[in-house]
Amino acid sequence: MLRYQKKLKNEQLIAEIKRLAGKYPRSGYRMIYRKLKLSGWKVNHKKVERIYKLEKLSLRRKTKRKYPAHLRLVMPPAQEPNQCWSVDFISDSLVTGRRIRALVSVDDASRECLNFDFAFSLSTKSVTQLLDLTALSRGYPKYIRVDNGPEFRSQEFQLWAQAHGITICYIEPGKPYQNAFVESLNGRLRDEFLNLTFFRSLEDANRKASDFQKEYNTERPHSSLGGIPPRDFANSLIITNLTQEKSTLQSGTK
Repeated sequence: MLRYQKKLKNEQLIAEIKRLAGKYPRSGYRMIYRKLKLSGWKVNHKKVERIYKLEKLSLRRKTKRKYPAHLRLVMPPAQEPNQCWSVDFISDSLVTGRRIRALVSVDDASRECLNFDFAFSLSTKSVTQLLDLTALSRGYPKYIRVDNGPEFRSQEFQLWAQAHGITICYIEPGKPYQNAFVESLNGRLRDEFLNLTFFRSLEDANRKASDFQKEYNTERPHSSLGGIPPRDFANSLIITNLTQEKSTLQSGTK
């Protein structure tokens, strides 16, 4: 009897392509085709591409998400309290090993720590609620400086800012130094508090964080503020601005 004998060339070629793809995981089908040619295989590059795709060996190319340039607003340095808040996150863990995350915000002019609130997870809704609580005692800022995290890029956060007349200033991706005030505060929190403190529960973490925040704002001398605490500096800024406004009004009346 005559019977068709199956050719093994394709199976051998597929096995060789898989072997090369495993050995060189970042090589595409073109590079594998060149390596096959150097090894003596007589094969068309289209066939290599077809097998490469059928075996699902294609590389997933990572593309950098682009953000509109007009959203990266450059604003002048803050001259008075509540002109601009800088916001970011910092993370730590409980003694059990469970991760916790804190929302941190700072007033750019007075360097006051406005938020230091821990949670197991912080969604956009949680972030806006915490900022609303802070605004109850001091009002909303004119600007808010944030990075390009999903909590700040969401439509919910943008609508919240619009509803309260806040302009969002996004820093450029990969340039945390553009959010220098809150990055500096994060460094102080990490060095002077988080690295020295154990948290037994989320409630324990928030209680200790609140105590440290109060001490930071009212007792800790700040080198960039002339060696006085942020709260005292904020009061002096308010008095100075009121005095200047008063003198301006008096000169205008004359």
